[in-house]
Formats: sequence, C-alpha cells, structure tokens
Amino acid sequence: MPDIVADQKGEVGRAPQNIVAIFHASFHPTKGNVVDWCLKASDGASAPIAHWDNLVTPFQDLSVDGVEFSTLPSGLHLVDRDVVYFTKDTHPGISVFRRRRTSEHGQRGFRLSALGVLVARSSRPRPWLHVEALNALVDCIYAAVEQRGRSISDREPGALEPSEDAGDWEPARRFFEERMVRRADLRGAGRWRGWGYELDNVSV
Repeated sequence: MPDIVADQKGEVGRAPQNIVAIFHASFHPTKGNVVDWCLKASDGASAPIAHWDNLVTPFQDLSVDGVEFSTLPSGLHLVDRDVVYFTKDTHPGISVFRRRRTSEHGQRGFRLSALGVLVARSSRPRPWLHVEALNALVDCIYAAVEQRGRSISDREPGALEPSEDAGDWEPARRFFEERMVRRADLRGAGRWRGWGYELDNVSV
C-alpha cells in the first residue's frame, strides 16, 4: 500500500478525503434548529467511490437528522464564532459556528448558523484537519451573501441566508467534491503517525 498519509499533506498537497456529508444548520425563529442544506456521499457524486464494500463503516443510508441540535447547542448564541465537535451515530463530525448581526424581523438581532461535516469512521478520524478550510469556506459563503444583501438595500443590510438559486452553495459543493471519501483507506486520514506528526500537521 502506498504512503497515503504523505498524500494527505505534503508530497502532492491533497486534502484528506474522508468526508461523508457536508451540511448547513441554522436557527429558524418559528421552526427552531433546522438543516437547510446538505450533500451526502450516499446520494451519489460525480466521482466514483472505490472499494465501497471495504469501507470501515458503510454509509449508504447515512442520515443527518439531528445534527442541527449537535451543531447549534444551547448557549452558543452568546459567542460570535466557535468550533463544535460531535458524533452522529458512528460518524465523527465537526462544525464551524457563526453569529451574524441582522436587522431582519423575527431574528432578534442575530442569525445563528453552522457549516459542518461528518467524516468516515476510522481508528483515527481526525475531523480537525478540516477546521481551517471550513472556517475559510463559511466566511467566503457568508461574505457573498452579505454583499448581495448590500446591493439590494440602501440601509443596513440583514444577514441573509445562502441560496441555492443564487449559487451560494457552489464553493461548498466544490469543497465536498475535493474531500469526499473515495477510497477504503480514506487516503491516509485514518492512519496514526505519532503525536509529533499530529502536532506539526494540524490543518490542511
């Protein structure tokens, strides 16, 4: 077997390919916490998944039901941004939270939302390898949304939510395609190289 950990970060600069789902959760003033956008590896993707039957944990029937409560826990409304680690069934997950100021009616001054991923189960799943990229991704998405809000309002813009019709999710779609699980060995994301390697390679 090739040294797929070197593939993960270093020789070819590839990100870890161990994501099985990406989703966006937000707080709705009348519905509560909801998942308002999601992509899953089990839904099918443009790239084939090799050796599907050999994956550590099959995820053909992966569900994201309930992740909105894990990623938007009570008390998070008191901070502007945070990182949340959680587990959904057998899959480790991580999400990045944002509290965005808004003047929209019914939002009580802020929109609360999070962009998160579930990763394939392995002996060393290391979801934190996606944190830096997730932070950059969510900031990119929200910046585009806020720019659109400013263009349609002369007064202080509200923190609008991303829209499929406006193409706001395309960066997240590309992120998912790049990091989605494709191989049974997870491209090295489940291998352990010691704490020295872990601490020197905390992000990709």
